[in-house]
Amino acid sequence: MTVQQFFASGQALRKWAQRTGWLGVAVWLMALAPAQAQAQVFSENFGTCAGTGATEPADTALALNPPIQVRLYSAATASCTGWTYSGPAWLAESTGGTQFPGGASKAIWLNETNGRISRTLSGLTVGHTYRLSAQAWTDNVNAPTALRVEFGPVSTMYAMAAGSGPQNVGVRVCATTTSLDMSLYESGSTESSPLVTNIRVDDLNTPCGTAVVPTSAPTPVPVSSPWMWALLCGLVCWVVARGGRLSRSAR
Repeated sequence: MTVQQFFASGQALRKWAQRTGWLGVAVWLMALAPAQAQAQVFSENFGTCAGTGATEPADTALALNPPIQVRLYSAATASCTGWTYSGPAWLAESTGGTQFPGGASKAIWLNETNGRISRTLSGLTVGHTYRLSAQAWTDNVNAPTALRVEFGPVSTMYAMAAGSGPQNVGVRVCATTTSLDMSLYESGSTESSPLVTNIRVDDLNTPCGTAVVPTSAPTPVPVSSPWMWALLCGLVCWVVARGGRLSRSAR
């Protein structure tokens, strides 16, 4: 912002204050106040999970060139701290082809029918909005499938096209307790199934009621830079001082 722009903004703000009153200016300033930054409270890319008795490599996300190649470890031999496996869920490890999304090297293959992983997330703040997000793609069967994401009271199903590569999924929920259960599982009607990794939960630092909102991709929360906020405060002080002098002159 140039000096000329700064003073032009001040003159415009003063004229607006004369029309709407200083209450209008206060409302404007509240709208410009910087939003609180979101905070990551949980993340999991399954990198510390381990297993024995790996299968032969298999191609997944068949529409990609090259596909994502993985080898699998059954839930019976895989160790993943904090997670509960149920149904045909397998630990998958990258072995070549297109890389896993987000720098991950491991994922969970939620095989049909109803392969599932779940856990409880504690330490939440009641009245805050939380976003659960993940990245998922399809397995070695070239057919559509679906991934269901459950987080507390919300349950949302994401359809996945045949052979599709990595895509973002997620939900938002208002925390009414300090602990919420999360679960991700296969929910399709074919022999295809999803793989999932890069699960994370963010506290959006926004107050909420009881509504839950599905979402497709993480959205960053903008935060004003400190020097811009200081400049804005200086502008307001200047306008207030000018307004006082004008009022005295009018009298």
